[in-house]
Amino acid sequence: MGLLDRQASVTPQRGMPVEDHLSSSAPITISGETVLLYYSNAGVRTVDAGQAAAVAVEGVLLYRPVMGASGVLEATVVDTSLSFTSTAFTTEVPFPAEYAEGVDASSWASRLAAITTGFTNGQYCVDYAKGVLYGVKASTQVSLTAATYKILGRSTDAVTVANTPAILSPTTGDTVIAANASRRGFMVQNLGTNALFVRLGASATTSVFHAVLKGGSGTDDGTGGSYSMMDGAVYTGAVSVAGTSPRLVITEV
Repeated sequence: MGLLDRQASVTPQRGMPVEDHLSSSAPITISGETVLLYYSNAGVRTVDAGQAAAVAVEGVLLYRPVMGASGVLEATVVDTSLSFTSTAFTTEVPFPAEYAEGVDASSWASRLAAITTGFTNGQYCVDYAKGVLYGVKASTQVSLTAATYKILGRSTDAVTVANTPAILSPTTGDTVIAANASRRGFMVQNLGTNALFVRLGASATTSVFHAVLKGGSGTDDGTGGSYSMMDGAVYTGAVSVAGTSPRLVITEV
């Protein structure tokens, strides 16, 4: 009898790993993720609100499985692409995979307690296959910040992350979007009441530009013109603007 005939031996929590050879794949870097921590509040999975050190917590990454430094093999404690900023989790220890499988069907609180048994303050482990971190806090920090890691996906599945929005009031001729070889698209919208001159390149002027965006009826009222490149061939160099008292917002992905 073959392994695939023994379906009773394959748990719903941890199915057999399958590698897809039909599609091209490539490492994709996830960056800037904030991972919230959760603790057991009388058995209920609850968002960490500043729980003290020595409390067991869990954090879940948005994407999984997490790959190693090369982005090709699944990560381990000695070969991982995962990094983050934290005073709560400070020292990684090996994930007890064989032991953890025995508590997969347990309640969430029981599983958290079992996996972190014996951990000292600051110690944590990572189930890289599932993208879950378990640990015992060393501080009152409620999240892991600036998490960066690699996943493996089709080359066309690159994760799109937008810039942090902000209203810009540059000096005429200033660059408002720096060159970015990884750019997949961008948009500039005029939030002012004066015309905005946009150049695909540095040092735009009111006579050297690629597009002019009409001013809005009022400041920030959304009626100002916009210029975008979101599909097809996308320009990846610097973008600058000119005009009288420029005011704008940019989107870059």
